[in-house]
Amino acid sequence: MSVPPRVVLLHGLWMPAFSMSVLGHRLRSVGFAPESHAWTPRREGVAEAAARLASDLGNPFPTLFVGHSLGGRLAVALAARAEGQLTRVVALGTPFAGSLAARRLARVGPGRWLLRSASADVTGPWADAVPDGCELGIVAGTRPLGLGRLVTGVGRPGDGTVRIDETRQVGNSGWIELPVTHMSMLASGRVAAAVAGFLRNGKFPVNIHNL
Repeated sequence: MSVPPRVVLLHGLWMPAFSMSVLGHRLRSVGFAPESHAWTPRREGVAEAAARLASDLGNPFPTLFVGHSLGGRLAVALAARAEGQLTRVVALGTPFAGSLAARRLARVGPGRWLLRSASADVTGPWADAVPDGCELGIVAGTRPLGLGRLVTGVGRPGDGTVRIDETRQVGNSGWIELPVTHMSMLASGRVAAAVAGFLRNGKFPVNIHNL
């Protein structure tokens, strides 16, 4: 009996590890072994979290990662530590180009307190290249309902928190837009099917919009 492929799930800023549980359940139902790992973006940031989690993930090092929002940046940073193994990462609503909503929050004292150590990671563009041997699939939401739009006026098009153009990253292997918000993508069956397809094949299913 084959061992289910291990998948590391990484939550976003201000979210608990539990936020990845519905997606994890859907992945488990189609043959994966998901494991959700907690980190504290406001206290440790992406680089520090990657160093800590890399030692926690053990040996053999995992090669499949899914990150929501800022967790997508952490997923790529962890994939870079896989020592030349083929890795696959799916980033859900990740602001690789930097977040306008976060930049606006960072202008005021309460916003800077909310971001803390995550500020540099979420406000500016991702400086690191996609690691060699890493296949990166990006899911962008197109339903503009969310806190980012209400509080900081990020506007359209986007998922209500992260704009579509902010999810772009040079060197990605796949990119898809789906009609979900920044939060509803975590409970979407269509998103889960897209994630599973990319983790298995390194590309998104061609019929994903018909599911």
